[in-house]
Amino acid sequence: MPTRRRPPIAGLRRLLLLLLVVGMAVVAVVFAVRRRGEPPAVDPGKGGPRPEGEITLIGEGFEFTQSEEDRPVFRIRGQSVKVRRGNVVLLEDVGVTLWDEKGTPYHVEAAEATYDRETRDATLDGSLRLIGPDGMVLTADGLNVTNRGQRIETEGPAELLYGGLYRATADRFIARLHLDQFSLAGRAEVVRMEGPEPASLRAGSVFYRRDEKMVRAETNVRLERGGDLLTTDRLNVHLTPDERRVVMTHARGAVEGRMRMGARPAPAAGPGDAGAAAPAEDVDRTPSLTRMRGDALLVHFDDAGEAERAELESAPGVPAVLISEGAGGVDDTLTAARIETRIGPGGGQEIVATGAPVLTETRRGAPPGEPPLRTVTTRRLTATLDAGGDLGRVTAEGGVEYRAADLLARGEQMTWEAAEAEVVLTGDPVRAVSDRGELLAPRVVYEQASGLLRAEGGVRATLIEEEAVGLEGSPLGAGEGPVRIESETAFWREEPPAALFRGEVRAWRGDSLLLAAELRGDRDGGAEVLTAGGGVRTVWTGRAGEDGGEGTAGGPDGPEEPIEVSARTMVYRRPAGSPRGTVVYSGAVTSEQGERTLACEELEIELDDDGRAERMTCTGAVRLEDRATGNVAAGERAVYDLGGRAIEITGDPVKLTKGDGGAVEGRRVLYEVDAGRARVLSGGGQPPAPGSGG
Repeated sequence: MPTRRRPPIAGLRRLLLLLLVVGMAVVAVVFAVRRRGEPPAVDPGKGGPRPEGEITLIGEGFEFTQSEEDRPVFRIRGQSVKVRRGNVVLLEDVGVTLWDEKGTPYHVEAAEATYDRETRDATLDGSLRLIGPDGMVLTADGLNVTNRGQRIETEGPAELLYGGLYRATADRFIARLHLDQFSLAGRAEVVRMEGPEPASLRAGSVFYRRDEKMVRAETNVRLERGGDLLTTDRLNVHLTPDERRVVMTHARGAVEGRMRMGARPAPAAGPGDAGAAAPAEDVDRTPSLTRMRGDALLVHFDDAGEAERAELESAPGVPAVLISEGAGGVDDTLTAARIETRIGPGGGQEIVATGAPVLTETRRGAPPGEPPLRTVTTRRLTATLDAGGDLGRVTAEGGVEYRAADLLARGEQMTWEAAEAEVVLTGDPVRAVSDRGELLAPRVVYEQASGLLRAEGGVRATLIEEEAVGLEGSPLGAGEGPVRIESETAFWREEPPAALFRGEVRAWRGDSLLLAAELRGDRDGGAEVLTAGGGVRTVWTGRAGEDGGEGTAGGPDGPEEPIEVSARTMVYRRPAGSPRGTVVYSGAVTSEQGERTLACEELEIELDDDGRAERMTCTGAVRLEDRATGNVAAGERAVYDLGGRAIEITGDPVKLTKGDGGAVEGRRVLYEVDAGRARVLSGGGQPPAPGSGG
């Protein structure tokens, strides 16, 4: 199982504690000098004080040790002790050793030291050097003790080395004893010199307030470990009461950072592969990168010292940003007023964003102006990242808006399974919009890979571009305005264009209507195809003419009446590259127009270049009935010329039954639609038989 990735600050907490120990050691040594700053007793045998101008030599080659309970706690030695007028004590070639409660020695060396017995100020000058346990060495030009012994400050740049592992430098090292505060001031830098991942902390200054158990870094703070980086204006590190563990870090002001996530795990073994491990070369070991930007970053640590929760907050008017470089060259960018991240035991993350969150997926390295792959906006967003930094599950609640390619979908809730490339939106209703129109339903599922949209639970659709799914060849191709469709479920794809509606389909445009159990439109090898099945019923209006004047499909009394066609199935097909298509009804076809009914087994409608019905051909058990005249004609084939307003019925024979009860047979019957007159013609276009007139 992959381990959790430590944030950059976690690798430096031990160093911060070591700085505290060093600071306390220096303070203790100088404090001891202050307390024991009186000149040590001088052996009379070595001579008394010798005046040297304003300076009096008290003694040479001295050494003094202070013990408690037979244990040394303090020792000072020097080459000479002098007293300057004004009660200032001077020591040359000074060496001081301090033992802590565990008996660990700390040794300080300096070229000279001065101590003012009235002000209790002290100075150590000339190549100051402090040597402690575990290879700890502190060097500086000198050390000043002021404020009656309450302030200690190094002279010139100070350097701290610890065990060959850590190096800390600053322009000054300062201790304020009365406040229990310690600081590295001016170009402070802490570097871990060994280990697989170099680490460093740089800042204008670093403070430690021991009473608050807090380390604070200020001014151009830069924290690095390997490829991880955090920059900010201020950084606070809160420690446990025993100063052994980091509890929380708080970065404030211009926070920016990057963090490498672990290698992506190997694919799971398939059936029959139990116990088999993936070859090492099949595992993507390239760590992904997570970047962040905001005004404040708060990181909480668990009892083991591992980061368990992080809170990234925005500045006023500027959202916080979290960017994860996932697999497949895709970057996920999350912006919000507040982004909270919880880190699991295996290194996976759960992210919660509030305050107008926006999640955007883009192609890495995309040129400027290239639209994102998809975008999600909402009021609250939750996302998971695996140990490799790849997006897992995304949920959005409240005012959800999802954009992908030419699709825009709005709802109240969204679930996005990145591994399955599936997005589920729910709402009352969900509204999906594209250049072709819009679709409304309580539940919408979008498959990213195929671009297929599935709507469930009662669908309402409005199509603006009816030709995109072949509806221009249906009764709905006539008229103005959008095509409206209702169904139980619907499937919609942008490229190549396709649409499928199922369950009590009702589609209309103006007075034109199409009813079916299923309606499907798509492209088949470049051809436009529309299929309806399951009790098809259509109403054609305004297909042959618009005003009904002379020479149009309308009669002399006005525009043509609508044509209602019922059948088991309907298929519209327009060959690729052709402006003309055909509509074929099959199975118990019935076509009604006004008082006329034409029934057959199959009806084919030929369309002109503008998609208008031009000719209707009915085959198989043809029957034409005119209820106004009572005439009934039956044959094998009927051709309806909508422009000529005439129906020709052929067969062997064609039987015409008149309204007065008379009957006549022939091979052809010509029915004049507007006049309601039927004529029986012999084969070859001969004159009508006697008594056949309407």
